[in-house]
Amino acid sequence: MNIDGQMPDIVELGAYADRVNHILTSGGQIKAIQLYTIARPPMDTKGYDLSPLTGGQMDQVAQTLQENINVPIEAYG
Repeated sequence: MNIDGQMPDIVELGAYADRVNHILTSGGQIKAIQLYTIARPPMDTKGYDLSPLTGGQMDQVAQTLQENINVPIEAYG
């Protein structure tokens, strides 16, 4: 999701990819990763402006992750 108008940055996506890769190298089996954005704002936003990612942003996140994870990435938005 976008937080205060900002989509997940490269550092955050890199940390996610690192964690998935750690699971895989430790023997975990993942067939695919499915990415979704929020369908409606959470009840408690803790003061942040939260909004769904656009289709283009979802594609960008999927592409960034796909470059770093050897598992199919499927984006739904």
